[in-house]
Amino acid sequence: MRLWLVLVGALLLQLLSQRGAQAAPKGAPSTQHQRHHSRRHGGPGPGQVVPGDKDGPSAPPPGSAAGLPGGAAVDVEAGGEAAGSAGAAFGLAAEQHHRGGDHKKQGSNASAADDGDADLQGALLLLSGKLHFMDEDRDDGEDDGVQQARADHLPLDRRLANDVEDVEDDVEVTVEESLWREVDHRAPPAASKPPVAGVVRPPHRKRSNQRRSAQGPGQGGPPHVGGLNQTQPQHAPPAPNYDHDPLVVMTKKGRVRGITLTAATGKTVDAWLGIPYAQKPIGPLRFRHPRPVDSWDVTGHEIYNATAQPNSCVQIIDTLFGDFPGATMWNPNTPLNEDCLYVSVYAPRPRPRNAAVMVWVFGGGFYSGTSTLDVYDPKILVSEERVIVVSLCQAIMESGSPTAPWAIISREESILRGLRLAEAVGCPNPTRGNLPAVIRCLRNTSASELVEKEWGTLGICEFPFVPVIDGSFLDETPQKSLATRNFKKTNILMGSNTEEGYYFILYYLTELFRKEEDVYVSRDDFLMAVRELNPYVNPIARQAIVFEYTDWLNPDDPTRNRDALDKMVGDYHFTCNVNEFAHRYAETGNNVYMYYFKHRSLSNPWPSWTGVMHGDEINYVFGEALNPALNYHPLEIELSKRMMRYWANFAKTGNPSMSEDGSWTSIYWPVHTAYGREYLTLDTNSTETGRGPRLKQCAFWKKYLPQLIAATCEYGRPAPRALGHDIGMAMRVTNLKK
Repeated sequence: MRLWLVLVGALLLQLLSQRGAQAAPKGAPSTQHQRHHSRRHGGPGPGQVVPGDKDGPSAPPPGSAAGLPGGAAVDVEAGGEAAGSAGAAFGLAAEQHHRGGDHKKQGSNASAADDGDADLQGALLLLSGKLHFMDEDRDDGEDDGVQQARADHLPLDRRLANDVEDVEDDVEVTVEESLWREVDHRAPPAASKPPVAGVVRPPHRKRSNQRRSAQGPGQGGPPHVGGLNQTQPQHAPPAPNYDHDPLVVMTKKGRVRGITLTAATGKTVDAWLGIPYAQKPIGPLRFRHPRPVDSWDVTGHEIYNATAQPNSCVQIIDTLFGDFPGATMWNPNTPLNEDCLYVSVYAPRPRPRNAAVMVWVFGGGFYSGTSTLDVYDPKILVSEERVIVVSLCQAIMESGSPTAPWAIISREESILRGLRLAEAVGCPNPTRGNLPAVIRCLRNTSASELVEKEWGTLGICEFPFVPVIDGSFLDETPQKSLATRNFKKTNILMGSNTEEGYYFILYYLTELFRKEEDVYVSRDDFLMAVRELNPYVNPIARQAIVFEYTDWLNPDDPTRNRDALDKMVGDYHFTCNVNEFAHRYAETGNNVYMYYFKHRSLSNPWPSWTGVMHGDEINYVFGEALNPALNYHPLEIELSKRMMRYWANFAKTGNPSMSEDGSWTSIYWPVHTAYGREYLTLDTNSTETGRGPRLKQCAFWKKYLPQLIAATCEYGRPAPRALGHDIGMAMRVTNLKK
C-alpha cells in the first residue's frame, strides 16, 4: 500500500498548491516496540501518484543546459531536517512567517502541467522539507521596519525562538557556514556539534590549491570579491571540456559526475547519487528551516562526484525481531548522519531525448526510512520503462492520505511534544516560558540521544513528530481543505492493501501476536485488544467498534477475531482515508485511479496469517520480481511488469491504461468516480474491478462513530478536537506542565 509520486508527488503538496502556497503542499505496548512499527511503510500510508508531463528540451547528456534528460534539473533551492531527529518536526523554534515572492514562484513549478526544469525542480523544491519549507530568516527586499512589524504579530514563543536563533546565528554561522559550504565538505569546526560516527559522505574531487597559491603574501583565504582588491592567478589553467562526457552534467550549482550501473536484468542505467539539495542541517541549522545549498563550483573547474549512495538520516534501528529479513529489509543500509539531505537521479541508457520523471519519496512515519533500501532500487524500473526516477532522502513521505489520523498534529501539540522531549534528554526547566534555553539545549544534544528519547507513551500508529499546521507550510487541516475543495486539481493514482493493520499490530500487541506462532484470538483477548487499540474513545463508542467488527455468525471464532483486529486498524488508519481522499478528488471531476492490492508473495517471510501487509506492493512497482536471483514465480514477474507499466503510463500520459504511443493495456483500469467508486484488483490470478473498498466500515468510522461520540461524550472522555479529527485510536492527550 504505497504509492508512487510522479513529478509532484506528496499529497500535502497537492492540497495546498491551489492557493499559491508553496506546498500543495503500529498485552500492552512497550516503548521499545513502538519505535519500529512503521519501518516498512510508505509512511505508513497507502500511496497515491500524480501524473507528470514529459520533460522539456532534450539533451544527449542529462542535465545539459536545461537539466537532466528531458530537462529534469537537479538544482534545488531548499532543504529539510534530519529524519528521526525529533526536534526537526516540532515547532519550538520554527519561524512562522510566509515565504517571499521568489520562493512562491519556485514552488508553483510543482504542477502536473509543468515541463522540463520546472517539473523536477519544482517537485524537488516542494518535497525537500520534512516539516517546514520556506526561505531564509528574512525576505530579501524587506527593510528592518517591515520585518519588525511582521515580527510584532508573532506569538510570544515564536518571537522568543526567533530571537535566540538570531543571536546564535550572529555568533556561529559566520565561521561555520563558510567551512560547510566548501565543495570538499570539510568537517565543521571543533566548537560545533560533530557528525554522528560512521559517516561516509559521497566522495568529492579534491579541491585545487592553485587559486590559493597564486595569491600574494599574506593573502591567505579566498580573494576579495571585486576589482581592485582581487588577486588574479597569473597562469589560470584552461577550463576542462566535458561536452563529450555523458556522465558529467551541468546543474545550476555546478557540474556533477555520475556513474553507470547495471540492473539485475543486465541492462544499464546512468545514475547521479547523493546530490545535495540543501545545506547540512547541523550545528546552528538543526531545527531551522531549510537553507539553499551553495554552489560547489567555486573556481569553475570543480565537479561534484555523485557516485556513491548518500547517508541515511539518524534513526532508531529495528532490532525487535533480530535478523528476521521481513523487518531488517526496512533498516537503513548506509551510514547514519544528520547530513542526509540528498537527491539521486537515475536515467535509462541509451539516453532518451524525452522521458517522464517519477519522484520517489520513501516512507517511515516521519522518523525512519531511507531512499537507498534495496527494495527501492529503481534500476529495473528505469531500464524497463524508459523513465527517469528521482529518489529523495530525506523528505515528506508519501502517506497515501494526509487525512490519516496520525499524519498531522496541531502546532500546540507539537510544542508540547518538543517540551516532553527536552524533559526526556535532561534539559533544565522545559517549559514554554523557557523556550530559548530549551532550544539551545536540544541543539547541543546528540542526534542519537534525540531519536532514542523521542518516543513516549504513544499509541499504535502514533509517531512523535509529524507535519504541523503552523501557518507557514500548512495553514489549515487537510480535512478542511478537502471539505472546501481547496486543493490542487489534478489526476491521482492511489490505493491500499488487504491487510494493512497486521504489521503495526505485530509491533504493538507483542504478547498476543507472536510472529513465530499461529495466532488465534479468543473473545476475551479480542475485547482486550479493542481497548488497547482504542484508548481515546468513551466506553459507548468502544462497544460500537466491538459490534461493528464482530462476526455475529460465530463471535468466538479465534481466526475471525484475529483478522477483525487487522481490519479495524487498517480501515481506520489507512484504507478509509485513502477512500476519502479519492472520493473528494473524484467529486471535483479529476481522474482518479484506485487499486486494491491482494497478492501475497510466495517468498514473503512473515507468517501466512499476516496476508498482504502494508507496503507489500512496493517491490512489484520497482520491478524486484524481475531479478532472476530472487526466484519469483513467473506469474509474479508478469504482475510486476504489469504494475510497472501502469505506473509508467500514468507518469507519461495521465492514464495507467494508455501508453505513449496511444496503445492500450490488455487489462483496462477504470476511472474511480464519485458515484461508482471503482477500483482495480492487483493480483496474479485476478483482474476484477470492485467498488469501495470496505465502504460500510469506512462509513462507520467517518460518519456514524463521530456522531455517536459527540452525542455520548458526557459518558466518557470527550471527543478529540484539536485537529478536527472525529475520533482517534492514535489521538492522545499530552500530560505536561505548561
